[in-house]
Amino acid sequence: MQQPAPSALLSAPAPQSSPASQPAPEPLTSPAPAALPAQRGWRGLLVRAGLRVGPGAAERSERADHAAARRFWTGPRTIAVVNPKGGAGRTPTTAMLAAVFARHGGAVVAWDAAAGAGTLGWRTQHRQHDASAIDLRDHLDDFLWTDARASDLMSFVHHQDEDLYDVLPGRAMAAGALDESWSAADVAELHGLLATYYRLVVVDTGASAEDPAWQAAVAAADQLVVVATPHPAVIASGRRLLEALTHRGGHHAALARGAVGVLTEAEPGTHRAAVAAAASGQLLAPEQVSVVPHDPAMVDGVLTYDRLHRRTRRAWLRAAAMTAAAMPEHSDVVVGDLA
Repeated sequence: MQQPAPSALLSAPAPQSSPASQPAPEPLTSPAPAALPAQRGWRGLLVRAGLRVGPGAAERSERADHAAARRFWTGPRTIAVVNPKGGAGRTPTTAMLAAVFARHGGAVVAWDAAAGAGTLGWRTQHRQHDASAIDLRDHLDDFLWTDARASDLMSFVHHQDEDLYDVLPGRAMAAGALDESWSAADVAELHGLLATYYRLVVVDTGASAEDPAWQAAVAAADQLVVVATPHPAVIASGRRLLEALTHRGGHHAALARGAVGVLTEAEPGTHRAAVAAAASGQLLAPEQVSVVPHDPAMVDGVLTYDRLHRRTRRAWLRAAAMTAAAMPEHSDVVVGDLA
C-alpha cells in the first residue's frame, strides 16, 4: 500500500473525537480537609487498618484552623501586636504568630518596632551579623534601585531556620550598643520597604502608646492583636487601649472593632483564670480571644514553635487562624502613609 507523502501527513487535519468518546477532563482540585480520612486517635487507627473513617470534631477543627492560617490576600498585610503594659506577652505573640503563618505560606517578617530596647531580637535566633532595623533604616536608599533584591535583606534580618520567618530586631544586637529611638517617618519608611518584600509583616509595637513611632506602627496595621495575661492590670491596659482607638475613630476604630485577643498563661495554674477573664468580656468577647496555656519553653530562651508542648502549638495555631479570619479582605492602609 502506498504511504502518503510526509507533507500530506503534516497538513492533514487531526482526527476529531466525538464528545461522547472524549469526556472533559476533571478539574484539578483537592478534597476539602474535613473530607479526608482521619489521621489521629482511634479513628486514625481504623484508617491505618484499612477502614475509611472521617475525622472527629477536634481534628476537623484543627484542619479548619490550618486552612485559615494558609489564607492569602491580594497585597501585603500587617499585624500589630499591642498592649502598652510591660509583660503582656507581645514578643512571644509576635514570634509565634510569625512562625505559624510562615509555616503556612512563607514570606513573613517579625519586626520589633518598639521605641528603645525591644526584646524580639533576644528571644529569636541570631544570624552571623548584628544588624538591626536601625542599620536597615540607614541603608534604605540601597533598596530604591531597580537591581535591589530580596536576598539583599539577609544582611539585616535574622532568618529563623526552624520556623522559616525573618526577624528584624529593633536595636543593634552587639553588646553595649546604644538604643536609638524611632520617629514616625522611620516606621513608615521601613514598613513600606518590608511590605514590598514580604506578604505579611508582624509588628511588636512596644510599650509606649504615646510615642509617634508606636502610633505610626498601628496606623500601618491591617489587623490588631491585643495581648494580655490574666493579671487584672494587664487586661485593663488592653481594654483602655481599645477604648482609646475606638474614640479616635476612622481606621483606628475599625482596628479596635476587628481586633482579636491572645491571653497567655504567664504562670502554671492560671489557665482557668485566663479563660474566666476572657469570658467575662474584660478584654474582648470570648469568641474573639485565644487562650494559650503555660509552657516552660515560652518563659526563657529562643522561641521555637516545635519545642512547645502540643497543646501550646494548638493554641497558637488557633490564634493565627482567628487573626487570619478577622483580617479584612481588602486593605485600606496606604503603605508609607502616617495618617
